[in-house]
Amino acid sequence: MITTFSQNVFFTWKWKSLFNAFQQFQEKSLKEIKARLDELSQEKERIDNNLYCRYCRNLITSTDHSIQINGSVEHQFTNPEGNTFEIACFSVAQGCVHTGTPTFEHTWFDNYNWRFALCAKCHFHMGWYYQSSHHNFYGLIRKALMRKD
Repeated sequence: MITTFSQNVFFTWKWKSLFNAFQQFQEKSLKEIKARLDELSQEKERIDNNLYCRYCRNLITSTDHSIQINGSVEHQFTNPEGNTFEIACFSVAQGCVHTGTPTFEHTWFDNYNWRFALCAKCHFHMGWYYQSSHHNFYGLIRKALMRKD
């Protein structure tokens, strides 16, 4: 014969079993969610937004630093010698050094003077560094840049 005491013990045991099973399920779910978040975080780190010198693989800039100048990030210009350049504009190009005296001669951007921007490692011509009284930026030759292999 089942007494009220044994019924209470049975239900208490059953309740504890269910509660423990729920806790284990919850812990497993949280571990799975954390593992997936870790995977996504590692995947994001593998996405390389950096742009490198095509000739020596020196880090030049990142697509994170691209900026619009005159309504566009990318421009196409032809210099007085007839050479056409496709350039992209960046606020930062830590892998470049500037050389030459700033000049307004044949500038492609009104009110900006320019100097050459070279790769700091191999000194290849990467583009131009533009300066005005209120703003500076880099116009880098797209063909001189590459993503990592």
